Amino acid sequence: MNCSFAACGGSFDGSPEWEKEAQHIARKPHECLECRRTIQAGEKYTRRSGKFDGSLYDDCFCAQCEEIRDAFTETGPDYGVAYGELWQDLRDNFRDLTTGCFSKLQTPEAKALLQLRWMEWKGLQ
Repeated sequence: MNCSFAACGGSFDGSPEWEKEAQHIARKPHECLECRRTIQAGEKYTRRSGKFDGSLYDDCFCAQCEEIRDAFTETGPDYGVAYGELWQDLRDNFRDLTTGCFSKLQTPEAKALLQLRWMEWKGLQ
């Protein structure tokens, strides 16, 4: 199984007019746009700000969701996942994750988060 959205039909149309991305260490709590978990003070996170379809955005993403997005999303103008849609797209496109898919992740935290969500989808949690 090829563990990428392009192989499973996931795609995203459009690009932001502009976007700025920066990695930070949280000084106060933030909410991850993907998993909705609270990013605690002291944790690493990514902040993306930009303008898309005439609207401004400024969103935070936990390190685990970023790692999972990077591992399972092909890059390029025709691929990607809309911000805030990562988990729904994974659920829709990766019903049969394999150990090979999990091995694409480097940190135990990202592997644990993906395993937890996968177990929820399968009704095992």
